[in-house]
Amino acid sequence: MDMLIFTPPLNMAFFTCNNVLSGQPLDEAAHKAWVKLPPTLAVNFAVWPGIQVVTFGFVPLQYRVLFINVMCLGWSAFLSTMASDADLKLAAVSTSRKYEADE
Repeated sequence: MDMLIFTPPLNMAFFTCNNVLSGQPLDEAAHKAWVKLPPTLAVNFAVWPGIQVVTFGFVPLQYRVLFINVMCLGWSAFLSTMASDADLKLAAVSTSRKYEADE
């Protein structure tokens, strides 16, 4: 339940803040965040339920915090990749559309 309520706005805030701190205007940053949100949520909803099953079903109690921290490290790497790679993909799409319009 918490994934459905908190994940979309938190991911949107992450991408928007990342773009704004990179010097983009707020409206452009929000648009890019909106474009990045669906694929990020798709991966999130595919990965985290399995991690939770493993955590509570198989990982001994004394290792759960360590396990979740390692998984969060991987998730942070994924979010960073989405934040940077998605910018490149958006730029490529934007450039190709501009090039097609110029022809």
